[in-house]
Amino acid sequence: MNIPFTKMHGAGNDFIMIDHRQPFLQEDKLPAIVRTLCTRKLHIGANGLILLEKSDQAHFSMRYFNRDGSEVEMCGNGARCTMKFAYHIGACKEKAIFETMGEIYEGTIESNDEISIAFPNVSLQTVSPYNLMNRTLYSITVGVPHVVLFDDAMYDATEEDFHLFGEKIRYMTNYFPNGTNVNVVKLTDNHMYIRTYERGVEEETLACGTGATASAIIAQLFQHKKGPTTVEMKGGIVHIHFQVKDTMISNITLTGKVFTAFQGTTTI
Repeated sequence: MNIPFTKMHGAGNDFIMIDHRQPFLQEDKLPAIVRTLCTRKLHIGANGLILLEKSDQAHFSMRYFNRDGSEVEMCGNGARCTMKFAYHIGACKEKAIFETMGEIYEGTIESNDEISIAFPNVSLQTVSPYNLMNRTLYSITVGVPHVVLFDDAMYDATEEDFHLFGEKIRYMTNYFPNGTNVNVVKLTDNHMYIRTYERGVEEETLACGTGATASAIIAQLFQHKKGPTTVEMKGGIVHIHFQVKDTMISNITLTGKVFTAFQGTTTI
């Protein structure tokens, strides 16, 4: 089978993009196809794979698959890549709405490389602190579930130690039944740095858009870090805007650069 694709990344978070408006991949084989195509060194390699499909209620639909083949609700950097991909293949204009698994998002082409995504509101009632592992962990869902904690020492940990730490929290299903992404934040006077262990990728990634958004929100709520927030990750920088009023977090936007790495046709 020949599969046309585009490889894109946002802040180093990389994805295989496939125009699937005319479906040609077998639904029951998708998890295996995703795992194969996303395997680094042996195939294209990526953190995830995205199918751009038709939608009855939006300009297009985004289906996001983690590298392990699991389909999940949302990916922030993946959504920014999808918006740029959709624009360049003529599936939308500079502004568009798109659907994921049960949610509607809005995307904007700010410039050729700069893409913004607007998220649905998040209720403050869904934000939960936990005292675990001698630390305070904050749980919040921004498209997908995240844990955020502030720990300079763990932020500076080796890749191996960070992996083991993130993996342990990710699988605390007594507290996080569907698993969770794990974000470790280091705050300075002028900067906010994060490292993220991603569920479904099962390792630290160079960036995580929803993780950056979740971390910026938690930093304002619990660390008095006022927005708008610039978040620096290993792979690049994103900008987060939002408002907190009464019991709601609203006007949430994630903005950053998106790049096309290469295009081609692969076989499987």
